[in-house]
Amino acid sequence: GGGGGGGGRAGGGGPPKAKGPAVKPSLLVCYLCGQQFGTSSLAIHVPQCYEKKTKQWDAGNPETRGKKPRHPDTVDWQTDSSMTKDEYNDKQFKDFNENLEPCPNCGRKFLADRLVVHLRSCDPGKSGGGSKPINANRPQSRQPGGGEQEDQRASTSSPGRPSIGRLGGGGGGGDVGHST
Repeated sequence: GGGGGGGGRAGGGGPPKAKGPAVKPSLLVCYLCGQQFGTSSLAIHVPQCYEKKTKQWDAGNPETRGKKPRHPDTVDWQTDSSMTKDEYNDKQFKDFNENLEPCPNCGRKFLADRLVVHLRSCDPGKSGGGSKPINANRPQSRQPGGGEQEDQRASTSSPGRPSIGRLGGGGGGGDVGHST
């Protein structure tokens, strides 16, 4: 005699059903790389990220390596109860964006190592004239609250501030499939 199929619900097989709304993980932004980490992981990540970024900066070409990464002791990266998670993430992401380097041809901002790659195809001497400036033919957008903000578009390993539901750093930024 053969065994049962196991397709029924009786017997409690499988994971229990969630009761109530799903809770999003509490992810925080690293001011050095712009990626998100769990609240416990960020304290482990930041010193390692700083060490990695410093080694990359030391080994980089002085003409193209950008600004030296700021030491974690000089940045308010640790969470405290005075800020909401969104306020904290906005502040950290702003710090990350301030370290991006603008392209001298089109004005778009990149991580220093990605700017070198971008410059290979953004040459005003080529027939295409380089990439279009970031504000060309685009109306200036106003942010809620009335203050104008410069275009924060950047080609990085994590384009824009990722939504909280997105884990990891994957995805490329920039103009995928764009050629000059």
